Amino acid sequence: MSVPSPSRQSCVTSGCHKSSVQMPPTVWTAAGNYTVVWDTSSKPAQVTNSKGMVYLRINGATQSTPLAQGFPLDAGHVNVTVPADTQPSDQWILVLFGDSGNWSPTFTIKSSSS
Repeated sequence: MSVPSPSRQSCVTSGCHKSSVQMPPTVWTAAGNYTVVWDTSSKPAQVTNSKGMVYLRINGATQSTPLAQGFPLDAGHVNVTVPADTQPSDQWILVLFGDSGNWSPTFTIKSSSS
C-alpha cells in the first residue's frame, strides 16, 4: 500500500515551506539509523503546516509507513531508522511532507546482510 504521490510542483500556494532535502551519505543500509537534513532558509513568514513527515519512495510509489512524523519542519533535521525489510535498490528517494512535498536525490539502500 502506498500514500498519495506528492507532486514535484506541489509547493505553489502561499505559505509553502520549500525545503530542499539534502542527502549525505548516498548509500544507506536497511535497519540503519540516519539523519535526514533539509534547508530551512526559505521558510515563509506564515507556515500553514509546521509538522513534517518523511517517507521512502521507489518506482513511483511512496511507502505507506512514514520513517518519521510529527516533527517540527523548522528543525531542519530528523533522525530515522530504515526498516530492516527494505528492498535493496539504487532508486530510493526521501519525501519530506508537511508544508513542503520535497524530494531528495535518488540514493541507494543496501541489505543489512550485505
